[in-house]
Amino acid sequence: MRATGAPAPLVGRQAEIAAVTEVLDQARRGTGGALVLWGEPGIGKTALLDHVTATSPDFAPLAVQPARCESGTPFAGLDTLLRPVEHLIATLPVSQAAALRGVLAGEVTAAGRSLIAVAVLSLLSALAVDRPLLIVVDDAHRLDAETEFVLGFIARRVGTEPVVVLVADHDAPAGGSWEGADPLAVRPLADDHAAQLVAAAHPGLDGPEVTRAVKAGGGNPLALHELPVPIDDLAAGTVPVGPRLREAFAERLRTMPAPAREFVVLMAAARADGDQLTLARSARSRAPEGPVWEETTWSGLLAGTPDRPALRHPVVRAAVYASASPSERGNAHRTLAAALPPGSRGHVWHRAATVHDIDEEIAGLLERTVPSGAGAVPILRRAAELSADPAAATRRLAGAAVAAWHGGDATMARRLLADARSLTDEVLVTRASRGLRGVLELAEGSLERAHRSISRDIAAFDDPRMGVELGAAALHAGWSAARDDLVGETLTRLAGLTTPGLPDVLPVVRTWWGPATAPARAAS
Repeated sequence: MRATGAPAPLVGRQAEIAAVTEVLDQARRGTGGALVLWGEPGIGKTALLDHVTATSPDFAPLAVQPARCESGTPFAGLDTLLRPVEHLIATLPVSQAAALRGVLAGEVTAAGRSLIAVAVLSLLSALAVDRPLLIVVDDAHRLDAETEFVLGFIARRVGTEPVVVLVADHDAPAGGSWEGADPLAVRPLADDHAAQLVAAAHPGLDGPEVTRAVKAGGGNPLALHELPVPIDDLAAGTVPVGPRLREAFAERLRTMPAPAREFVVLMAAARADGDQLTLARSARSRAPEGPVWEETTWSGLLAGTPDRPALRHPVVRAAVYASASPSERGNAHRTLAAALPPGSRGHVWHRAATVHDIDEEIAGLLERTVPSGAGAVPILRRAAELSADPAAATRRLAGAAVAAWHGGDATMARRLLADARSLTDEVLVTRASRGLRGVLELAEGSLERAHRSISRDIAAFDDPRMGVELGAAALHAGWSAARDDLVGETLTRLAGLTTPGLPDVLPVVRTWWGPATAPARAAS
Protein backbone atom coordinates (compact mmCIF):
# COMPACT_ATOMS: atom_id res chain seq x y z
CA MET A 1 0.00 0.00 0.00
CA ARG A 2 1.19 3.51 -0.83
CA ALA A 3 0.55 5.95 1.98
CA THR A 4 1.50 9.02 -0.04
CA GLY A 5 1.86 10.13 -3.63
CA ALA A 6 -0.42 10.92 -6.54
CA PRO A 7 -3.89 9.38 -6.43
CA ALA A 8 -4.01 6.03 -8.19
CA PRO A 9 -6.37 6.20 -11.15
CA LEU A 10 -9.46 4.16 -10.32
CA VAL A 11 -12.11 2.96 -12.73
CA GLY A 12 -15.61 2.02 -11.70
CA ARG A 13 -15.20 2.65 -7.97
CA GLN A 14 -17.42 5.71 -7.61
CA ALA A 15 -19.81 3.98 -5.18
CA GLU A 16 -17.03 2.73 -2.91
CA ILE A 17 -15.25 6.10 -2.95
CA ALA A 18 -18.52 7.83 -2.08
CA ALA A 19 -19.06 5.49 0.89
CA VAL A 20 -15.57 6.16 2.26
CA THR A 21 -15.88 9.90 1.60
CA GLU A 22 -19.05 10.03 3.69
CA VAL A 23 -17.20 8.51 6.67
CA LEU A 24 -14.30 10.94 6.17
CA ASP A 25 -16.68 13.91 6.04
CA GLN A 26 -18.29 12.83 9.31
CA ALA A 27 -14.83 12.62 10.91
CA ARG A 28 -14.08 16.14 9.72
CA ARG A 29 -17.13 17.17 11.77
CA GLY A 30 -15.85 15.26 14.80
CA THR A 31 -17.66 11.93 14.46
CA GLY A 32 -15.33 9.08 13.59
CA GLY A 33 -16.08 5.68 12.13
CA ALA A 34 -14.66 2.42 10.84
CA LEU A 35 -15.11 0.57 7.56
CA VAL A 36 -13.98 -2.92 6.60
CA LEU A 37 -13.38 -3.17 2.86
CA TRP A 38 -13.79 -6.81 1.92
CA GLY A 39 -13.73 -8.89 -1.24
CA GLU A 40 -11.84 -11.54 -3.15
CA PRO A 41 -8.07 -11.31 -3.73
CA GLY A 42 -7.13 -8.90 -6.52
CA ILE A 43 -10.46 -7.08 -6.44
CA GLY A 44 -8.85 -3.68 -5.73
CA LYS A 45 -9.04 -3.10 -1.97
CA THR A 46 -5.44 -1.89 -1.74
CA ALA A 47 -5.90 0.45 -4.71
CA LEU A 48 -8.95 1.92 -3.03
CA LEU A 49 -7.03 2.49 0.23
CA ASP A 50 -4.21 4.13 -1.73
CA HIS A 51 -6.65 6.42 -3.51
CA VAL A 52 -8.39 7.49 -0.30
CA THR A 53 -5.10 8.16 1.48
CA ALA A 54 -3.70 10.20 -1.40
CA THR A 55 -6.88 12.28 -1.83
CA SER A 56 -7.31 13.12 1.86
CA PRO A 57 -4.34 15.41 2.62
CA ASP A 58 -6.14 17.05 5.53
CA PHE A 59 -5.98 13.77 7.47
CA ALA A 60 -2.89 12.62 9.36
CA PRO A 61 -2.26 9.10 8.09
CA LEU A 62 -1.06 6.10 10.10
CA ALA A 63 -0.72 2.86 8.17
CA VAL A 64 -0.27 -0.80 8.98
CA GLN A 65 0.57 -3.33 6.29
CA PRO A 66 1.59 -6.44 8.22
CA ALA A 67 4.13 -8.93 6.95
CA ARG A 68 2.97 -12.52 6.67
CA CYS A 69 6.14 -13.75 8.41
CA GLU A 70 5.27 -11.65 11.50
CA SER A 71 1.67 -12.82 11.90
CA GLY A 72 2.73 -14.96 14.85
CA THR A 73 4.72 -12.21 16.58
CA PRO A 74 2.68 -10.48 19.31
CA PHE A 75 2.05 -6.79 18.65
CA ALA A 76 4.18 -6.75 15.46
CA GLY A 77 1.53 -4.72 13.63
CA LEU A 78 1.07 -2.36 16.54
CA ASP A 79 4.80 -1.71 16.58
CA THR A 80 4.55 -0.52 12.95
CA LEU A 81 1.61 1.72 13.79
CA LEU A 82 3.21 3.36 16.85
CA ARG A 83 6.78 3.96 15.67
CA PRO A 84 5.99 7.25 13.85
CA VAL A 85 4.36 8.68 16.99
CA GLU A 86 6.60 7.11 19.63
CA HIS A 87 7.68 10.53 20.90
CA LEU A 88 4.13 11.26 22.11
CA ILE A 89 3.90 8.25 24.40
CA ALA A 90 5.40 10.28 27.25
CA THR A 91 2.26 12.45 27.31
CA LEU A 92 0.11 9.49 28.39
CA PRO A 93 -0.65 8.45 31.98
CA VAL A 94 2.22 6.48 33.51
CA SER A 95 0.59 3.04 33.35
CA GLN A 96 -0.49 3.49 29.71
CA ALA A 97 2.91 4.86 28.68
CA ALA A 98 4.65 1.93 30.35
CA ALA A 99 2.41 -0.53 28.54
CA LEU A 100 3.17 0.97 25.10
CA ARG A 101 6.89 1.21 25.81
CA GLY A 102 6.82 -2.48 26.64
CA VAL A 103 5.18 -3.18 23.27
CA LEU A 104 7.80 -1.18 21.37
CA ALA A 105 10.62 -2.81 23.33
CA GLY A 106 9.34 -6.24 22.34
CA GLU A 107 8.93 -7.19 25.98
CA VAL A 108 6.25 -9.55 27.16
CA THR A 109 4.18 -7.27 29.32
CA ALA A 110 1.82 -8.13 32.13
CA ALA A 111 -0.27 -5.08 31.28
CA GLY A 112 -2.69 -7.10 29.20
CA ARG A 113 -4.27 -6.42 25.86
CA SER A 114 -7.07 -4.30 27.27
CA LEU A 115 -4.74 -1.77 28.94
CA ILE A 116 -2.65 -1.61 25.76
CA ALA A 117 -5.80 -1.02 23.70
CA VAL A 118 -6.92 1.78 26.00
CA ALA A 119 -3.44 3.33 25.84
CA VAL A 120 -3.42 3.27 22.03
CA LEU A 121 -6.90 4.81 21.93
CA SER A 122 -5.71 7.61 24.25
CA LEU A 123 -2.68 8.24 22.05
CA LEU A 124 -4.74 8.40 18.88
CA SER A 125 -7.28 10.71 20.48
CA ALA A 126 -4.48 13.09 21.40
CA LEU A 127 -3.12 12.95 17.86
CA ALA A 128 -6.52 13.82 16.40
CA VAL A 129 -6.82 17.09 18.33
CA ASP A 130 -4.99 19.15 15.70
CA ARG A 131 -6.18 17.35 12.55
CA PRO A 132 -8.37 14.34 11.82
CA LEU A 133 -6.63 10.98 11.83
CA LEU A 134 -6.80 8.25 9.18
CA ILE A 135 -5.72 4.76 10.24
CA VAL A 136 -5.29 2.40 7.28
CA VAL A 137 -4.90 -1.34 7.80
CA ASP A 138 -4.17 -3.32 4.64
CA ASP A 139 -4.05 -7.14 4.42
CA ALA A 140 -5.68 -7.42 7.83
CA HIS A 141 -5.69 -11.22 7.57
CA ARG A 142 -1.91 -11.05 8.16
CA LEU A 143 -2.19 -9.20 11.50
CA ASP A 144 -0.99 -10.86 14.65
CA ALA A 145 -3.83 -11.67 17.04
CA GLU A 146 -2.82 -9.07 19.62
CA THR A 147 -2.72 -6.19 17.14
CA GLU A 148 -6.01 -7.30 15.60
CA PHE A 149 -7.65 -7.22 19.03
CA VAL A 150 -6.32 -3.71 19.77
CA LEU A 151 -7.35 -2.27 16.40
CA GLY A 152 -10.79 -3.87 16.64
CA PHE A 153 -11.17 -2.32 20.10
CA ILE A 154 -10.28 1.09 18.65
CA ALA A 155 -12.56 0.70 15.60
CA ARG A 156 -15.56 0.29 17.89
CA ARG A 157 -14.73 3.38 19.96
CA VAL A 158 -13.82 6.18 17.55
CA GLY A 159 -17.36 7.47 17.19
CA THR A 160 -16.67 10.46 19.41
CA GLU A 161 -13.29 11.26 17.87
CA PRO A 162 -12.24 12.70 14.47
CA VAL A 163 -10.66 9.33 13.64
CA VAL A 164 -11.37 7.00 10.73
CA VAL A 165 -10.23 3.37 10.65
CA LEU A 166 -10.15 1.71 7.21
CA VAL A 167 -9.45 -2.01 7.11
CA ALA A 168 -8.94 -4.20 4.02
CA ASP A 169 -9.72 -7.84 4.68
CA HIS A 170 -10.79 -10.96 2.82
CA ASP A 171 -14.05 -11.50 4.69
CA ALA A 172 -16.99 -9.38 5.71
CA PRO A 173 -16.92 -8.45 9.42
CA ALA A 174 -19.59 -10.94 10.47
CA GLY A 175 -17.81 -11.54 13.76
CA GLY A 176 -14.42 -11.61 15.38
CA SER A 177 -12.21 -8.59 15.98
CA TRP A 178 -13.92 -6.32 13.43
CA GLU A 179 -17.44 -6.92 14.69
CA GLY A 180 -19.26 -3.62 14.91
CA ALA A 181 -17.38 -2.00 12.03
CA ASP A 182 -19.41 -1.21 8.94
CA PRO A 183 -18.74 -3.54 5.98
CA LEU A 184 -18.02 -2.18 2.50
CA ALA A 185 -18.05 -4.88 -0.13
CA VAL A 186 -15.65 -4.23 -3.02
CA ARG A 187 -17.45 -5.90 -5.91
CA PRO A 188 -16.20 -6.96 -9.35
CA LEU A 189 -16.05 -4.21 -11.95
CA ALA A 190 -18.95 -3.83 -14.34
CA ASP A 191 -18.14 -4.83 -17.91
CA ASP A 192 -17.91 -1.26 -19.21
CA HIS A 193 -15.49 -0.28 -16.46
CA ALA A 194 -13.52 -3.50 -16.93
CA ALA A 195 -13.23 -2.64 -20.62
CA GLN A 196 -11.78 0.78 -19.72
CA LEU A 197 -9.23 -0.86 -17.45
CA VAL A 198 -8.26 -3.42 -20.13
CA ALA A 199 -7.85 -0.70 -22.74
CA ALA A 200 -5.57 1.25 -20.39
CA ALA A 201 -3.56 -1.78 -19.24
CA HIS A 202 -3.21 -3.37 -22.68
CA PRO A 203 -3.05 -0.63 -25.33
CA GLY A 204 -3.57 -1.70 -28.91
CA LEU A 205 -6.27 -4.33 -28.40
CA ASP A 206 -9.17 -4.16 -30.80
CA GLY A 207 -12.82 -4.33 -29.75
CA PRO A 208 -13.27 -8.14 -29.89
CA GLU A 209 -10.00 -8.67 -28.00
CA VAL A 210 -11.09 -6.27 -25.25
CA THR A 211 -14.41 -8.11 -25.03
CA ARG A 212 -12.66 -11.46 -24.64
CA ALA A 213 -10.34 -10.05 -21.98
CA VAL A 214 -13.29 -8.61 -20.05
CA LYS A 215 -15.05 -11.96 -20.19
CA ALA A 216 -11.92 -13.77 -18.99
CA GLY A 217 -11.16 -11.34 -16.15
CA GLY A 218 -14.51 -11.51 -14.41
CA GLY A 219 -14.29 -7.93 -13.18
CA ASN A 220 -11.20 -8.65 -11.08
CA PRO A 221 -8.74 -5.77 -11.69
CA LEU A 222 -5.61 -7.81 -10.92
CA ALA A 223 -6.77 -10.59 -13.23
CA LEU A 224 -7.44 -8.04 -15.97
CA HIS A 225 -3.97 -6.54 -15.54
CA GLU A 226 -2.25 -9.93 -15.63
CA LEU A 227 -4.15 -11.51 -18.51
CA PRO A 228 -1.93 -12.49 -21.41
CA VAL A 229 -3.52 -10.88 -24.44
CA PRO A 230 -4.99 -11.64 -26.83
CA ILE A 231 -7.01 -14.22 -24.91
CA ASP A 232 -7.18 -17.49 -26.83
CA ASP A 233 -8.43 -20.22 -24.50
CA LEU A 234 -11.91 -19.19 -23.38
CA ALA A 235 -13.82 -21.65 -25.52
CA ALA A 236 -11.83 -24.49 -23.97
CA GLY A 237 -12.77 -23.34 -20.48
CA THR A 238 -9.28 -22.16 -19.63
CA VAL A 239 -8.75 -18.81 -17.93
CA PRO A 240 -5.11 -17.72 -17.56
CA VAL A 241 -4.03 -16.92 -14.00
CA GLY A 242 -1.11 -14.54 -13.47
CA PRO A 243 1.52 -15.07 -10.76
CA ARG A 244 0.36 -12.30 -8.43
CA LEU A 245 -3.27 -13.41 -8.61
CA ARG A 246 -2.23 -17.03 -7.99
CA GLU A 247 -0.22 -16.05 -4.93
CA ALA A 248 -3.04 -13.85 -3.63
CA PHE A 249 -5.52 -16.71 -3.83
CA ALA A 250 -3.01 -19.15 -2.33
CA GLU A 251 -2.71 -16.87 0.68
CA ARG A 252 -6.50 -16.61 0.85
CA LEU A 253 -6.82 -20.39 0.95
CA ARG A 254 -4.22 -20.65 3.72
CA THR A 255 -6.30 -18.39 5.96
CA MET A 256 -9.57 -20.32 5.52
CA PRO A 257 -10.72 -23.02 7.97
CA ALA A 258 -9.83 -26.46 6.65
CA PRO A 259 -13.42 -27.59 5.87
CA ALA A 260 -14.16 -24.35 4.00
CA ARG A 261 -10.87 -24.54 2.10
CA GLU A 262 -11.58 -28.14 1.06
CA PHE A 263 -15.04 -27.17 -0.13
CA VAL A 264 -13.79 -24.20 -2.17
CA VAL A 265 -11.14 -26.38 -3.84
CA LEU A 266 -13.83 -29.00 -4.48
CA MET A 267 -15.89 -26.37 -6.30
CA ALA A 268 -12.85 -25.32 -8.32
CA ALA A 269 -12.21 -28.93 -9.36
CA ALA A 270 -15.84 -29.60 -10.24
CA ARG A 271 -17.24 -29.54 -13.73
CA ALA A 272 -19.54 -26.60 -14.31
CA ASP A 273 -22.34 -28.71 -15.79
CA GLY A 274 -22.34 -32.06 -14.04
CA ASP A 275 -21.23 -32.06 -10.41
CA GLN A 276 -23.85 -29.82 -8.79
CA LEU A 277 -25.58 -32.52 -6.74
CA THR A 278 -22.27 -33.65 -5.25
CA LEU A 279 -21.35 -30.06 -4.39
CA ALA A 280 -24.74 -29.38 -2.81
CA ARG A 281 -24.42 -32.45 -0.60
CA SER A 282 -20.93 -31.37 0.38
CA ALA A 283 -22.11 -27.86 1.23
CA ARG A 284 -24.66 -29.30 3.66
CA SER A 285 -22.61 -32.00 5.31
CA ARG A 286 -18.81 -31.72 5.04
CA ALA A 287 -18.32 -29.75 8.28
CA PRO A 288 -19.53 -31.57 11.39
CA GLU A 289 -19.96 -28.31 13.30
CA GLY A 290 -22.21 -26.73 10.68
CA PRO A 291 -22.81 -26.24 6.94
CA VAL A 292 -19.67 -25.35 5.04
CA TRP A 293 -21.73 -23.02 2.90
CA GLU A 294 -22.23 -20.68 5.83
CA GLU A 295 -18.50 -20.69 6.57
CA THR A 296 -17.69 -19.52 3.06
CA THR A 297 -20.58 -17.11 2.51
CA TRP A 298 -18.53 -14.11 3.60
CA SER A 299 -15.47 -14.97 1.55
CA GLY A 300 -16.57 -13.07 -1.55
CA LEU A 301 -15.72 -16.11 -3.69
CA LEU A 302 -19.14 -17.72 -3.94
CA ALA A 303 -22.27 -17.38 -6.02
CA GLY A 304 -25.46 -19.36 -6.26
CA THR A 305 -27.22 -21.10 -3.39
CA PRO A 306 -26.51 -24.14 -1.20
CA ASP A 307 -28.59 -26.20 -3.63
CA ARG A 308 -26.59 -24.94 -6.61
CA PRO A 309 -23.23 -23.84 -5.24
CA ALA A 310 -20.67 -22.25 -7.51
CA LEU A 311 -17.67 -19.98 -7.47
CA ARG A 312 -18.33 -16.43 -8.60
CA HIS A 313 -16.65 -16.54 -12.01
CA PRO A 314 -14.36 -18.80 -14.06
CA VAL A 315 -11.40 -16.57 -13.15
CA VAL A 316 -12.06 -17.28 -9.45
CA ARG A 317 -12.39 -20.98 -10.19
CA ALA A 318 -9.13 -20.98 -12.16
CA ALA A 319 -7.29 -18.97 -9.50
CA VAL A 320 -8.46 -21.19 -6.64
CA TYR A 321 -7.55 -24.34 -8.58
CA ALA A 322 -4.12 -22.99 -9.53
CA SER A 323 -3.48 -21.87 -5.95
CA ALA A 324 -4.40 -25.17 -4.31
CA SER A 325 -1.68 -27.69 -3.58
CA PRO A 326 -1.40 -30.81 -5.78
CA SER A 327 -2.61 -32.96 -2.89
CA GLU A 328 -5.66 -30.70 -2.37
CA ARG A 329 -6.54 -30.89 -6.05
CA GLY A 330 -6.07 -34.66 -6.09
CA ASN A 331 -8.27 -35.12 -3.03
CA ALA A 332 -10.98 -32.98 -4.59
CA HIS A 333 -10.99 -34.98 -7.82
CA ARG A 334 -11.03 -38.30 -5.93
CA THR A 335 -13.99 -37.09 -3.85
CA LEU A 336 -15.90 -36.09 -6.96
CA ALA A 337 -15.04 -39.30 -8.83
CA ALA A 338 -16.22 -41.43 -5.89
CA ALA A 339 -19.54 -39.60 -5.79
CA LEU A 340 -20.35 -40.14 -9.49
CA PRO A 341 -21.54 -43.30 -11.27
CA PRO A 342 -18.59 -45.46 -12.43
CA GLY A 343 -17.97 -45.05 -16.14
CA SER A 344 -19.89 -41.79 -16.37
CA ARG A 345 -18.28 -38.82 -18.06
CA GLY A 346 -17.70 -37.03 -14.76
CA HIS A 347 -16.31 -40.11 -13.05
CA VAL A 348 -13.80 -40.70 -15.84
CA TRP A 349 -12.84 -37.02 -16.02
CA HIS A 350 -12.04 -36.81 -12.33
CA ARG A 351 -10.17 -40.12 -12.42
CA ALA A 352 -8.07 -38.72 -15.27
CA ALA A 353 -7.29 -35.61 -13.22
CA THR A 354 -5.56 -37.77 -10.60
CA VAL A 355 -3.31 -39.52 -13.16
CA HIS A 356 0.19 -38.08 -13.60
CA ASP A 357 1.66 -40.44 -16.21
CA ILE A 358 0.75 -42.14 -19.46
CA ASP A 359 -2.47 -44.16 -19.08
CA GLU A 360 -3.99 -45.45 -22.28
CA GLU A 361 -6.88 -47.08 -20.42
CA ILE A 362 -8.02 -43.75 -18.99
CA ALA A 363 -7.35 -42.03 -22.32
CA GLY A 364 -9.63 -44.52 -24.05
CA LEU A 365 -12.35 -44.08 -21.44
CA LEU A 366 -12.17 -40.31 -21.88
CA GLU A 367 -12.50 -40.65 -25.65
CA ARG A 368 -15.57 -42.86 -25.26
CA THR A 369 -17.33 -40.27 -23.08
CA VAL A 370 -16.69 -37.25 -25.32
CA PRO A 371 -19.75 -35.00 -25.77
CA SER A 372 -20.55 -33.12 -28.92
CA GLY A 373 -19.53 -29.50 -29.43
CA ALA A 374 -16.91 -27.43 -27.66
CA GLY A 375 -17.26 -29.49 -24.47
CA ALA A 376 -15.19 -32.18 -26.20
CA VAL A 377 -12.07 -29.98 -26.36
CA PRO A 378 -10.72 -30.33 -22.79
CA ILE A 379 -11.64 -34.02 -22.66
CA LEU A 380 -9.85 -34.90 -25.90
CA ARG A 381 -6.85 -32.76 -24.94
CA ARG A 382 -6.56 -34.64 -21.66
CA ALA A 383 -6.95 -37.95 -23.49
CA ALA A 384 -4.11 -36.95 -25.81
CA GLU A 385 -1.89 -36.09 -22.84
CA LEU A 386 -2.43 -39.59 -21.41
CA SER A 387 -2.00 -41.40 -24.74
CA ALA A 388 0.79 -43.97 -25.05
CA ASP A 389 0.74 -44.02 -28.87
CA PRO A 390 1.62 -40.84 -30.81
CA ALA A 391 -0.89 -41.79 -33.48
CA ALA A 392 -3.66 -42.02 -30.87
CA ALA A 393 -2.60 -38.70 -29.38
CA THR A 394 -2.68 -37.16 -32.86
CA ARG A 395 -6.17 -38.48 -33.52
CA ARG A 396 -7.44 -37.09 -30.24
CA LEU A 397 -5.82 -33.68 -30.70
CA ALA A 398 -7.22 -33.47 -34.22
CA GLY A 399 -10.67 -34.36 -32.86
CA ALA A 400 -10.29 -31.60 -30.28
CA ALA A 401 -9.38 -29.18 -33.05
CA VAL A 402 -12.53 -30.08 -34.98
CA ALA A 403 -14.61 -29.62 -31.81
CA ALA A 404 -13.01 -26.22 -31.18
CA TRP A 405 -13.76 -25.16 -34.75
CA HIS A 406 -17.37 -26.28 -34.48
CA GLY A 407 -17.56 -24.37 -31.20
CA GLY A 408 -16.46 -21.17 -32.92
CA ASP A 409 -12.86 -20.99 -31.66
CA ALA A 410 -10.64 -20.96 -34.73
CA THR A 411 -7.57 -19.86 -32.76
CA MET A 412 -7.78 -22.89 -30.48
CA ALA A 413 -8.43 -25.13 -33.48
CA ARG A 414 -5.23 -23.91 -35.16
CA ARG A 415 -3.23 -24.45 -32.00
CA LEU A 416 -4.51 -27.99 -31.53
CA LEU A 417 -3.80 -28.84 -35.17
CA ALA A 418 -0.25 -27.57 -34.75
CA ASP A 419 0.15 -29.76 -31.65
CA ALA A 420 -1.15 -32.75 -33.59
CA ARG A 421 1.21 -32.13 -36.53
CA SER A 422 4.17 -32.07 -34.14
CA LEU A 423 3.50 -35.68 -33.18
CA THR A 424 3.15 -37.49 -36.52
CA ASP A 425 2.82 -37.10 -40.30
CA GLU A 426 0.53 -34.70 -42.11
CA VAL A 427 -1.60 -37.42 -43.70
CA LEU A 428 -2.77 -38.77 -40.35
CA VAL A 429 -3.56 -35.27 -39.10
CA THR A 430 -5.47 -34.46 -42.27
CA ARG A 431 -7.55 -37.62 -42.06
CA ALA A 432 -8.26 -37.25 -38.35
CA SER A 433 -9.27 -33.60 -38.72
CA ARG A 434 -11.18 -34.12 -41.99
CA GLY A 435 -9.08 -31.54 -43.78
CA LEU A 436 -9.61 -28.85 -41.16
CA ARG A 437 -6.41 -26.94 -41.95
CA GLY A 438 -7.66 -25.84 -45.34
CA VAL A 439 -11.11 -25.05 -44.01
CA LEU A 440 -9.56 -22.77 -41.39
CA GLU A 441 -7.52 -21.06 -44.09
CA LEU A 442 -10.67 -20.63 -46.17
CA ALA A 443 -12.49 -19.02 -43.25
CA GLU A 444 -9.79 -16.71 -41.97
CA GLY A 445 -6.78 -16.70 -44.28
CA SER A 446 -5.75 -16.51 -47.92
CA LEU A 447 -8.18 -17.94 -50.47
CA GLU A 448 -5.34 -19.12 -52.72
CA ARG A 449 -3.58 -20.86 -49.82
CA ALA A 450 -6.89 -22.38 -48.77
CA HIS A 451 -7.38 -23.81 -52.26
CA ARG A 452 -3.87 -25.28 -52.34
CA SER A 453 -4.25 -26.81 -48.90
CA ILE A 454 -7.69 -28.31 -49.52
CA SER A 455 -6.73 -29.63 -52.95
CA ARG A 456 -3.65 -31.28 -51.45
CA ASP A 457 -5.71 -32.82 -48.65
CA ILE A 458 -8.17 -34.48 -51.04
CA ALA A 459 -5.50 -37.02 -51.92
CA ALA A 460 -5.25 -38.11 -48.27
CA PHE A 461 -8.73 -39.68 -48.37
CA ASP A 462 -9.76 -42.94 -49.98
CA ASP A 463 -13.45 -42.16 -49.56
CA PRO A 464 -14.72 -40.28 -52.64
CA ARG A 465 -17.49 -38.74 -50.54
CA MET A 466 -14.88 -36.99 -48.41
CA GLY A 467 -13.13 -35.94 -51.60
CA VAL A 468 -16.33 -34.37 -52.91
CA GLU A 469 -16.86 -32.56 -49.59
CA LEU A 470 -13.38 -31.07 -49.66
CA GLY A 471 -13.66 -30.43 -53.40
CA ALA A 472 -16.71 -28.27 -52.77
CA ALA A 473 -14.67 -26.25 -50.27
CA ALA A 474 -11.83 -25.93 -52.81
CA LEU A 475 -14.30 -24.73 -55.44
CA HIS A 476 -15.61 -22.16 -53.01
CA ALA A 477 -12.05 -20.90 -52.40
CA GLY A 478 -11.24 -20.66 -56.12
CA TRP A 479 -14.59 -19.07 -56.98
CA SER A 480 -14.31 -16.49 -54.15
CA ALA A 481 -10.79 -15.62 -55.31
CA ALA A 482 -12.11 -15.13 -58.88
CA ARG A 483 -9.49 -17.63 -60.06
CA ASP A 484 -10.97 -19.53 -63.01
CA ASP A 485 -7.81 -21.63 -63.22
CA LEU A 486 -8.31 -22.92 -59.69
CA VAL A 487 -11.99 -23.63 -60.30
CA GLY A 488 -11.18 -25.57 -63.47
CA GLU A 489 -8.43 -27.52 -61.69
CA THR A 490 -10.85 -28.58 -58.96
CA LEU A 491 -13.60 -29.53 -61.42
CA THR A 492 -11.13 -31.77 -63.23
CA ARG A 493 -10.17 -33.41 -59.94
CA LEU A 494 -13.83 -33.95 -59.01
CA ALA A 495 -14.55 -35.54 -62.37
CA GLY A 496 -12.31 -38.44 -61.37
CA LEU A 497 -14.20 -39.19 -58.16
CA THR A 498 -16.77 -41.95 -58.65
CA THR A 499 -18.33 -44.49 -56.34
CA PRO A 500 -21.53 -46.58 -56.38
CA GLY A 501 -24.40 -44.71 -54.81
CA LEU A 502 -22.81 -41.31 -55.22
CA PRO A 503 -24.95 -39.26 -57.65
CA ASP A 504 -23.34 -37.40 -60.48
CA VAL A 505 -22.91 -34.02 -58.87
CA LEU A 506 -20.84 -32.47 -61.63
CA PRO A 507 -23.76 -30.95 -63.63
CA VAL A 508 -24.95 -29.12 -60.53
CA VAL A 509 -21.40 -28.19 -59.56
CA ARG A 510 -20.65 -26.83 -63.02
CA THR A 511 -23.85 -24.76 -62.93
CA TRP A 512 -22.99 -23.09 -59.64
CA TRP A 513 -19.20 -23.06 -59.63
CA GLY A 514 -18.32 -22.75 -63.30
CA PRO A 515 -15.77 -20.22 -64.59
CA ALA A 516 -16.48 -16.58 -63.88
CA THR A 517 -17.37 -15.97 -67.54
CA ALA A 518 -20.12 -18.62 -67.60
CA PRO A 519 -23.72 -17.36 -68.04
CA ALA A 520 -24.93 -19.13 -64.88
CA ARG A 521 -22.22 -17.41 -62.83
CA ALA A 522 -23.00 -14.05 -64.35
CA ALA A 523 -26.73 -14.47 -63.75
CA SER A 524 -26.19 -15.43 -60.13
